[in-house]
Amino acid sequence: MKFISVPYSFLEECAENNSCAHLNMETPASSYGKLIQFREKLWVCVGSVSQHMCYLEADLRECVPEAQYKGRSNNPRKSGHHYYTGGRFRANGNIYVMTNLEITLRSNQMER
Repeated sequence: MKFISVPYSFLEECAENNSCAHLNMETPASSYGKLIQFREKLWVCVGSVSQHMCYLEADLRECVPEAQYKGRSNNPRKSGHHYYTGGRFRANGNIYVMTNLEITLRSNQMER
């Protein structure tokens, strides 16, 4: 996994839009997420770490419109990397698919 330093305000925005609880990999029709634009790509936050009311990390997965995805569907019986790769969800009235590209954001400063 790749770690990227970002301003705390962006890390906080991503973590507060964590979609993990709404991503249903077993039933894509009821799966939805919040898109995040970062470095000219679309992402969805699938996890975050906080301590003492302060975010430390946010885990993002790249996502693309369903028509652009060329990989396999996800395998909800597996865990970790394979669980999300190929997983479909709704956002802004469209279907998106998570790719195998994942990054972890960490703050390069503390604004709090």
